[in-house]
This record gives sequence, structure tokens and C-alpha cells, in this order.
Amino acid sequence: DIIVASNLQPRPSGFAITKLENFEYIDLWYFTRAGCMEAAAQARATDNEGLSLTGGQNNERLGLRSTSTATASKNAIQDEALPWNEFTQARYAYLDYLPKAGWPRELYTDMAAFFIHVETHPLARTGDMGQKVLLEYQARTRRDWHDHARRGTVFNISELNEDLIKIIKDDQQARNNERVSLPLPKRHNIS
Repeated sequence: DIIVASNLQPRPSGFAITKLENFEYIDLWYFTRAGCMEAAAQARATDNEGLSLTGGQNNERLGLRSTSTATASKNAIQDEALPWNEFTQARYAYLDYLPKAGWPRELYTDMAAFFIHVETHPLARTGDMGQKVLLEYQARTRRDWHDHARRGTVFNISELNEDLIKIIKDDQQARNNERVSLPLPKRHNIS
């Protein structure tokens, strides 16, 4: 006999799951505790929800989908702005849903290795700045990977591109320097 699991994971929104099923980029916020709690609250509040028309592109069939699964959350946080601890927690739920969304084992394995390499990169241990670099790197890389996937060509995402990481690090340092460099007040001679 099979019994219910001791730890039931909160579910992400239908919007997030649909994005995964279509191999489209989705911010990891949807897989955080806050994102899943919002999805649960929305599901309870929309028992008598409306439907929206979907499909109709590239000879796809038209269909109906509940409006709660058709819209993004106004509370979603982009990956680049997620706190590191929420990123590491969200990626577990994200990876858990990839096979459920019909992802082939090879793509799932590559994505899992990607996250492991990001989380264990030396910059992750340098504190907030290094983690922000890696958050931006993973978001930009996953967006590009999903763009390629929709065109039917994917690259090996599990191999980190150190050149791109350095470019992002340099860009972030330049942006930080711009914020810090304020004009000095003029000195007045007192004689």
C-alpha cells in the first residue's frame, strides 16, 4: 500500500507549470514558498473562475484554459533579485517539476547539473556580491537556453561559461561604482 508522503511540497501556479510544459523560461520565484502560497490562495479564491482562449498559432488547436493559469503574478520577483537562500530552495521545487512537465531525462539532468555548478561556484562563497553575479548569470543563461529550446536547439547548460560570469561580474562592479561615485562637495577657502 502507498501512503501519503510525510512532506507535501506546495504547488506552483498553473501559469508556472504551463511555462515548464512549453519549455519556456519562468522565474524561480514561482517555485519559492511565497510563490506557491500565492498560487494556493489564488486557487482557493478562483473556484468559479473564468476561462481564456489559448493556442491558434502555428496550426495549434484552440483551447480553453482557466484564467488563473494564463496570467503571471504581479508579485513575481525576477531571479536576479531573489535572495540567495530563496534561489537555492526554489531550484529544488523547480527541478522536481521538470519531469512532471514532461521534460526528457537528459535535459532534466543537464539542468540539475547546471544548478549544482552555479551553487558550488567559488563566487557563491564570496558573499552577497558573488551570489548576485551568479543569480544574474543563471537567469541570463536559462533565458537563452529556453529561447534555444523553443527553436529546437539547446546547448549544454550544465557547462558554466566563466567568460560570461566575468563579464557579468565586471558589469555589476561598474554599476556599483557608478552608484557610489557621488560628486564631492566644493571646498570653500576661509581666509
